[in-house]
Amino acid sequence: MSQLKTIPAVDTTPTGRALPFLAGDGPREHTATKTVNVMLGPVGIGPLTSGKPTDLWATEDAAPTYDFEAIFDPKQVSRAAAEEHLRAQLAARGLHVDRFLDENAPCQVYPGWCVETGDHIDHGSQEFLIRSYREIAEPLVFAGIVHLSDSQPYVSLQNESLSPAQAREKAQQLRELADAMDAMAAKAEAAKARPMHGR
Repeated sequence: MSQLKTIPAVDTTPTGRALPFLAGDGPREHTATKTVNVMLGPVGIGPLTSGKPTDLWATEDAAPTYDFEAIFDPKQVSRAAAEEHLRAQLAARGLHVDRFLDENAPCQVYPGWCVETGDHIDHGSQEFLIRSYREIAEPLVFAGIVHLSDSQPYVSLQNESLSPAQAREKAQQLRELADAMDAMAAKAEAAKARPMHGR
């Protein structure tokens, strides 16, 4: 999440305990509606750099279905308390929270293979990798499923976009390569076991 704008300080204690609020230049204007959605997730590693239980900011206009992003420190406040706190914070700005979206919620469109979480419009699977024995960043072979919002689902093989039919064709070729490599390994073992007689 990229922090863009923040909400001015508001003096309220919705959870019964004082929670610090952010000071800033205010969210972007909502001219068509006063109802907003908030993407909320726990902070990743360690406490928030501000030391506060929550942080909230307005998102870019390109955000698909939410208007604000927020994070909370689960060591300081529960998710329910964070939602209550943020709801009151936005209400003081005349904004009603319609939904809190869970940043860590699994994909609802492709729950069987998409590894993206939270609110997203592009989908991707975990990549199948064959790593090199050499210490290089690029694996020997990598493949995965991709479905971008502006395209049809496809299989990505070495960053080449394949239709399902093309992917099956390449899969057959890779099976043939695997069989050939097994045969090569057997021949190499046999050659290694033979004594060498001059050159």
